[in-house]
Amino acid sequence: MNHQNRFNLIDEKWIPIVGSEKANLFDIFTDTSLRDFGGSPLQKIALQKLIQAIAQAAWTPENEDEWRKAGASGLSKYCLEYLKKWHDRFYLYGEKPFLQMPAIAKAKIQSFGAVLPEIATGNTTILTHGQVEQALDDSQKAVIVVQLMSLALGGKKVDNSVILSPEYTGKYNEKGNESNGLYGPGISHKGLLHSRIIGSSLQETVWLNLFDKKQIEK
Repeated sequence: MNHQNRFNLIDEKWIPIVGSEKANLFDIFTDTSLRDFGGSPLQKIALQKLIQAIAQAAWTPENEDEWRKAGASGLSKYCLEYLKKWHDRFYLYGEKPFLQMPAIAKAKIQSFGAVLPEIATGNTTILTHGQVEQALDDSQKAVIVVQLMSLALGGKKVDNSVILSPEYTGKYNEKGNESNGLYGPGISHKGLLHSRIIGSSLQETVWLNLFDKKQIEK
């Protein structure tokens, strides 16, 4: 296994952007010309969740007055400081791979298409060329990692055999057999409605969707 730190999401261009080239995390908080995320609906939702989580971790205002006073530019300064502080935690590959648990390496290796709803794998019938699995570069793999954090599909394609907590029994059914993998929290059993306020730029969108501490308490 290669433990070399490489492809840092703060520096590398990997985020799809509408009407523009791909951006990195640094660009999101410095380039006000970026209007919105590109990619599929699932990718847009996942990317918004990631950027919103970074913003909320970087700075949570006390109240609405503090939030208004800072504005989108003020929030972006906090976010850039956060990214600088945690730069070594945003490598896609390395000793601490971003949003990945090395213990999962024990699971059965499958193609990336197995976790993408629009790609046909196994004995699934291919109806259009868009369903054919293609080779992915690191930027596309990074988007998949982010997407799987909340929008992962359950089912039989998932290797549900790896148990990270020794006492956890939720991966087996009532008969004691290995159960199907569960869906991600952003999908739930019957689906969820994801909504956001959209600003004139991505920076403003992130600011508009930020919670202050009083809102979180409620």
